[in-house]
Amino acid sequence: TVCTNNEDATYNMTKYLIDKGHKEIALIMTSEADTILESERRTGYERALTESNISINPDIIKYGNTDYNSGYKAMMDLLDKNIKPDAVFVTGDEAAIGAINAIFDKGYKVPEDISVAGFNNSKLSKIYRPKLTTVGQPLYDMGAVAMRMVIKIINGDALEEKKFVLPYEIVERES
Repeated sequence: TVCTNNEDATYNMTKYLIDKGHKEIALIMTSEADTILESERRTGYERALTESNISINPDIIKYGNTDYNSGYKAMMDLLDKNIKPDAVFVTGDEAAIGAINAIFDKGYKVPEDISVAGFNNSKLSKIYRPKLTTVGQPLYDMGAVAMRMVIKIINGDALEEKKFVLPYEIVERES
């Protein structure tokens, strides 16, 4: 496995949003499936809220996918129910951009009315307006480490480590 610490990354982004003054932070996750990845991310989100004495509201936790349409739909579902969170944390950059467009289509502004944060620091997060605040993962390095592991396995060499956890960063931008 090659990854970042998803629980800590989600915790730190949620804390970042709380430190910016947000109290009602929606979470749009990429899957409702009980995967380790999504479990770690939800745990990080809930831990940050709990430590900040903010109650966990299951009505503002949505599930979808990592694509634009899923983020758009999940955000529209919240806004159509007259739920307007202070911020929304989307566990995928493309889905976060979908959420931003839903917010604009409902007549709100980002970040003035609703702040948005993503996950991955994809190329799209740097060029879309407003530029997306996101959790930066070293995607190139993750691929390089994984490839070296595969080559070792193909060559019959033993792996010293079976899990590599690489660092992440909070990338503050305009959203």
